[in-house]
Amino acid sequence: MNQQYQQNGYGQPNMDQQYYGQMPRNNTLNNQGFAIAGMVLGILSIVCCCSWFGLIFGIVGFVLSMISLQQHRPGKSMATAGVVCSAVGVVIFIILLIASANSGVSTDFWENFLRGYEYGKNLTL
Repeated sequence: MNQQYQQNGYGQPNMDQQYYGQMPRNNTLNNQGFAIAGMVLGILSIVCCCSWFGLIFGIVGFVLSMISLQQHRPGKSMATAGVVCSAVGVVIFIILLIASANSGVSTDFWENFLRGYEYGKNLTL
């Protein structure tokens, strides 16, 4: 527990040394940025799969995760999770898009939605 630190000529410890409890300077968290971003965007693509954001998040998450895997960066499991989540989010988006196109949803869906909102707003309890 009693460590001796080398000091420079002015009585201050060298900046190259690591104190007890400090994180190492070359930690792998800095190298996992693509994997973390890919995984987060993949999860967001599943959460937002009902909107166009789900498709955008899925594509960007897939690309970032694949870059992380191709460059053999640390965080392989997070990058793999990002690829899987992104692919699932994009597939769900495509399935929902095809299902809504085949269900005969009218083009004035938003007009009916807003009309229902106005009706609910005028109700008094």
